[in-house]
Amino acid sequence: MPKDRVKIFFVSILINSIIFFLMYKFNSEIHKAINLCSKFIIYKYNSKEDIIRQESGIFFLEDFVSSHKEHDQLIIDATSTLQRAVNAICNQNPKGGHLRLPPGILTFRAMTSLSWNCPISLDGTGWSELPSDGGTWFHIIGNNASLFSLSGPSVRGSSFNDIGIFQDEPSPNSFVGSVIRGTKTITRVDIAPEVGSHVIGPGVPIGTIINSVSGKIGNYTLILNSNIESTAEKAIFGYGSWIPKPYPSVFNIHDTYGIIRFHNILVSPVYDLIHADLAGRMEIDGLYGQILHTAIYDDRSWDVAHFTGPMHIWDFWSQNPLVLDWQTSHADVIIMPDYTAEIPDFFAYGYHSCIKLTQSPAAVNPQSGFPQKVHFGTLYCDASKFGVWNDIAKGDVDYQKPQIVIDNFEHTGLIPYGVDQISQVGSASIQVDEQGGVDMQIGHFRSEVTSVPINLQGNTYSTLLRIGDFHAWGYSSGAAIVDAGSCKDDISISSRPIIQKTNILSDNNGKSSCVSYFYSPIKGPEYKIIYNGGVLIINNDVEGVNMISNFTQNIINEQKIVLPNSPFEGQVVSLMSNGAISKLTVTIDPSSGQHIEDNTPLYVLPHQEVSYRYTNSNHVRLWYRMNR
Repeated sequence: MPKDRVKIFFVSILINSIIFFLMYKFNSEIHKAINLCSKFIIYKYNSKEDIIRQESGIFFLEDFVSSHKEHDQLIIDATSTLQRAVNAICNQNPKGGHLRLPPGILTFRAMTSLSWNCPISLDGTGWSELPSDGGTWFHIIGNNASLFSLSGPSVRGSSFNDIGIFQDEPSPNSFVGSVIRGTKTITRVDIAPEVGSHVIGPGVPIGTIINSVSGKIGNYTLILNSNIESTAEKAIFGYGSWIPKPYPSVFNIHDTYGIIRFHNILVSPVYDLIHADLAGRMEIDGLYGQILHTAIYDDRSWDVAHFTGPMHIWDFWSQNPLVLDWQTSHADVIIMPDYTAEIPDFFAYGYHSCIKLTQSPAAVNPQSGFPQKVHFGTLYCDASKFGVWNDIAKGDVDYQKPQIVIDNFEHTGLIPYGVDQISQVGSASIQVDEQGGVDMQIGHFRSEVTSVPINLQGNTYSTLLRIGDFHAWGYSSGAAIVDAGSCKDDISISSRPIIQKTNILSDNNGKSSCVSYFYSPIKGPEYKIIYNGGVLIINNDVEGVNMISNFTQNIINEQKIVLPNSPFEGQVVSLMSNGAISKLTVTIDPSSGQHIEDNTPLYVLPHQEVSYRYTNSNHVRLWYRMNR
């Protein structure tokens, strides 16, 4: 018996020990769960794996959903759930964490902005090109506030990954018919008094209505001479218009002084995507979709913004002509005030401008606040009014104007929905406004179907333009380069340009005190330079180039042309003026050691061709021939 009692005693001790151990472990897990719940307010049961995952900084949005009813609420408005989740993560660990978002559509009314105070990574599951086809999507239906507002250094390191975003916009289906050239049937009230066939249009005939009845509503056959381009023309022919619903920027980033990352983001559509000010460096790795107003506005960046993946802005959501009309009149893809960036791969289709270079409204120095050291690898801007647009400068010193370098630049100014190769009115691959001026270098530059490939209108500050290879065709202007403003523009093309028309440069600033510089290794009479006053310095050999003065007034007091320092042997330069020139001065820089032995003509009659030829010898002889 004593031996049996001893056995029973030891067995009971073993059993109690096992029970005590299991209770301890169980209580320990319960205490851990209780502690986590007190910090995270996590409502669902957490397994041991969930707790380990959460302690390592990885959370699921479902961790913060208490019931099926609250899960369904994500479809109605996910704002409160997402805000509760990021608050819990930052409270648990100021170093932040990853919040994994489920596939599906999360709706946000955006009455207030989501924000946090630690590095948070919102991780979606990716996207298809339509929300209904899968992935993680943010559906923004309210326009009271930005969806996300990140401020202060504590949020540095936050990121948004693998997410699609779309906003509610009015349907463009009210568009009637087509605006493409051809024969159409439309319903309208005849605006002209006469009965029968007649031509209508604002200022110029753009179409003909046949079988019309004055003052009656009915079906008419319309023959368009060309694609309809302006809103006024559309109104005449009975076409509707479309205006998007404006929204605040989805991401409002300010005073972070550090990195915020965006990875694999699709917007389809979004009105304004990113508005940043004093945001430090920004990293964008893959941005796609259709923007209705502005994709990125980044001002006073403290460091270089890095685009490590492609930026592809295209009409994913709607190819309706009314939508594209809005975009080509109002939407600028990237607006660059005080900004520095490396952008290796950019494409956009159907916009007012792909890149806008402007001045920061918050510039401390009124002569500064411009984008500096912006570098593009490939900039492909298709079917857009302007490729690169500069609206303002404040001086001729480097920091007083935008600086940009583009390795490969291609632009077309096509009407985005047209079948014919017709350019948008006033389109230009490079557009510098009257108050503008820019320092730009381009390696390979191709301009297609524009009003003018390069349009320099700055009348106060200079543009410095350096181009390696230049190819332009399909433009409607008289010259590939129109230099109509500043007296100090300096244009250089390293290789022989390939252009559709003979006129390479139209220098028509019309100011007698102006000095413009032009360099290009062009040869032969097939190239022409049109100038209109001032001093035009041709600082390279332009063998046989025709130079035509474009004055329209009756008498020009003086015209000066500075020819190359080292002319080609037997070079011929032809001059012709539309107006009389009372005094013509042609010079060679005296530092070349060459001489002009013959006097130039004292005057030139309108449309009179004057030709000069000189040889590259110790006794340079400049002579002219007047053809009447």
